[in-house]
Formats: sequence, C-alpha cells, structure tokens
Amino acid sequence: MEHQPELEGGTEAALWEECEILNQAFVDVGSPEDMEFLNGDAEGLRSVHAALDRLEEVLAREPQNGGKILRRIANPVARVAIVEEFLLPLFDEAGALRQAMTDAECPLSDIERVSAVQEAHERYRESRACTSRKLGEGDSSHVFGDEELSRLWDARDELARPDLSERERHQLQEKLVAAQETLAERVLRVGNRNFLFVSMKDPSLAEKMTDFAATRGFGASDPEPSEKIVDVLLDGLERGEVPSELLEQLVEKHHVEMVRMNAELRERMKTEFLPAFKTTMRALIERDGLPVSMERIDGLLDGLQFRVFDMVVTPRVTTGGWYAHGVVNVSPDVYAEKAGDLKHTMFHELVHAVSARDVQHTHEKRMGLSMGDYFNWLNEAKTEEIARRCLGLPLRDARMEFEVYGLERQELNALYDLGLSREVVDRAFFDDLDPDLPKEKRLEGWRAMTKALNKMCPEGGTRRLRDIQTRLAA
Repeated sequence: MEHQPELEGGTEAALWEECEILNQAFVDVGSPEDMEFLNGDAEGLRSVHAALDRLEEVLAREPQNGGKILRRIANPVARVAIVEEFLLPLFDEAGALRQAMTDAECPLSDIERVSAVQEAHERYRESRACTSRKLGEGDSSHVFGDEELSRLWDARDELARPDLSERERHQLQEKLVAAQETLAERVLRVGNRNFLFVSMKDPSLAEKMTDFAATRGFGASDPEPSEKIVDVLLDGLERGEVPSELLEQLVEKHHVEMVRMNAELRERMKTEFLPAFKTTMRALIERDGLPVSMERIDGLLDGLQFRVFDMVVTPRVTTGGWYAHGVVNVSPDVYAEKAGDLKHTMFHELVHAVSARDVQHTHEKRMGLSMGDYFNWLNEAKTEEIARRCLGLPLRDARMEFEVYGLERQELNALYDLGLSREVVDRAFFDDLDPDLPKEKRLEGWRAMTKALNKMCPEGGTRRLRDIQTRLAA
C-alpha cells in the first residue's frame, strides 16, 4: 500500500484499510442510484457498516482528520453520499465539514451541496432536541395556535397596563392588530378545515359561527349546513370580515382540545398501554422465544415520548400513527376512536420503537426489516404481525386485505407458505447492530433470512422482496 498521510492524534495506520474496503464496495458506483445495490447485499452491507463504524469512531474523537480520511474515498459519488448519510452528525462545529471537504480537495459543487445538507442537519438536530424536551415537559408548541395565541394574549396584557403613554398605547394597538391578522393568515395558510368542525361541537361557538354565516346569506334550511358555515367562515377570513374575537375563540378551542388529548395520552401510556405492552412482549419471549430481551425493550421504551399530532400542523399525514426519533405519534381521529382501535395502533407503533436500532451506529436508517427506503412493506407486515400476536388477534383471516397492512401481511404469509420460517424473520427483525459485537454477529439474522430466501426463490431472495415492494407500490 502506498504511503499514507500521517494522521493527527496518533490514529493507527490500519484505518486506511477501512477506506480501502469502502473503495472496493463502491468501485462500480457511477451515480447515487447505483448505491442501492448495497441494500440487497447483506455481506457487503455488513462490511461497509463495519468500516463506517470505524470511521465514525475515529472522526468523533479526532474530527481534525476528516479531510485526510475523506481524501482516501476515491469514488466522488460515494464520498459525498458517505458524508451526507453517515458522517454529518460528527461535524457539529459550523464550517468544520466544509473545511474537511476542502482539505479532501472535493469539487466546489460537492462542498456547497454538503454544506447545505450540514446546515439542514443542524436545524433538524436543534429542532429535534427542542421537540423532545418540550414534549417531555408537556409543552404544547406542536399544537396549532400556541405561538399565535401567546402573541395575542401578550399584546392584550400589555395594553391593559395603566401607565402607558399615548404613543406606547398606539404602538401596542398596532401590535395587537398585527397579531390578529397573523392568526387569520395562519388559519388560511394551513388550509385545514377539520378544527373548525371540531369547534362547532361546542354549542356556544356553533351559535356564533351560525350567526356570522347568517349575515352572509346562510339559511338553516341549506343542505350540509356545517359545510356551508365553514365555507362562509373561510370566505369571510379571506375578506378580513370575521370578527377577531370569534377567530381567536375558534383557535383557542382547538388548542385546548389538543392539549387535553395529549395530557390524557401521556397518562394512559404510563398507566395503561406501556404496562400492557411489556406484559405481552414478555409472554411472547417466554412462550414463542421471541429473540429480544426485556432489558433491551425496557431500554428502548425508556424516555419514549407520546403525542396526539395536530392535523392542522401536519395536514398531509394520512396514517393513523407513526414512530420516529423517539416519539410515538397518533392521529386525533384514532385517539377518539374506541379503545380497542387505539390500543392496536399504539401496540403497532411500540413494536416499531423496540425494533429501532441505536441511532448513533445505524445512522437512523435501520428499523426492523427496513433499510432506508427499502423493504418497508416487509417491515410493516412483520410489525403488524407481532402487534397482533401481542393482542391475541388472528394472523390470517378472510378479510385480511381490508385490514391494517393486510396486503403486506398476505405477501409475508405467502413467503411463509413457501417455507420461510417465522422464527428466522423474527431474528432478522430484532437483529443487533451493536458495534461492540464481533463482526460475524452483526446482521446475523438478516443474513440467515436472505440465505433462506435465496434457496426458495430462483431469482434471488432480495430480488423477490424488491419485486413485492414494486408490486405493492403500483
């Protein structure tokens, strides 16, 4: 091997071997799309992860070596992809990553691209930390209206001070009007009508909304009166004709309901859902040999946050729940449904939570059986299967295609029928990627599953999984 530049901090020269592993793995990569092959190559993925873990370890301790290490990644596409996907979290100081890429003699376009990603990553990291902290404190800042109502109330409180000069009073009055206009603009901008219908369940607000609509030609005999009232109200908002007091009351009603539901959910998770989930998981471990320990489950559930997400803030979300970054989210509609449906949703998301890998070592890419954007159908099918095992629900029935992830479960059951062992998939689902484990133990379950699939499927196991994903997405 040719002479390598000396690294600062006394890092052993063996590190260059990790760079050579990456160079070999990415030798045929000509575009970002070409990198997808790694997700279907368990052995290649294992060696790449091991090399990346080693680079992470060194760069976390010695970020000043970033440029020299990156320079050894010969393929420019792979170099930028590795930086974006795996190394960004290690460069917390502003400009550190840009400097590392400059030292590595990366093209200016790559530097600018990754610098932009770094800035986005920094904003995301700060946002995630803030969200986690505020959810833990029971804060309501993820609920529509929190900031806008606070601004209104602060301005009104200041106006109530008796010692204001005329000039100060005029300035504060302008501030209040601006806050009222901002609230109206926000309601129009989010384009979500649901919270207005929720507000109409309050008799007092329903009467006020009806009275306003009546001044705009609404008649009680109109078909679909609730729809018509909301239409009239939104039209009035666009024209600036809705009384600010009424709009404030509507948003406040929504805000109060969302905060109430979130407080209830946190309490129910603590006293009801989490204890029941742990009990059933322990039973599956003891009865079925589910390959995961209660110690690991307790560790992954410790500190987990829960929220009823606000459909006004996230209007494009169509799922009843999801898990991401240590937070289990459930929709207001699911929360309001009968207890069995809510429990089912929460158990499904909790299974996701206990299948998540250590973020530091898996780059937030691996959860259950999914690898980045690949094999999500398989991950959801297995997650729902384990949730149903916890709840004592049938794993097969005539109406499966109409049930939660029914089509995905049908595809997984078809693989079982071909001879794939449920226990082998369980092992892959709970694979351990702990970097302290010997290399042959990492992804051990996934390798066993793909080996079994390769024997069953002439076209190749991972090819079959991808074909199913394509078919389900069509």
